[in-house]
Amino acid sequence: MDRLGLSLPVIWDDGHTIAERFQPQGMPATYVLGADGTLLHEHLGYDRDTWDAFVAFLSSK
Repeated sequence: MDRLGLSLPVIWDDGHTIAERFQPQGMPATYVLGADGTLLHEHLGYDRDTWDAFVAFLSSK
């Protein structure tokens, strides 16, 4: 996050609460939630092109 210049809170799901709620179909799974808890964006897996698009989405918010 620091390297990308993003200042979003990162939450590690140690208790699996988020995983139980969203039932990810792959790993790694990244979720962006609104202040009210609604799912704004979901990113599953990893490949560079998709990750770059995800970072662009975050940067635009």
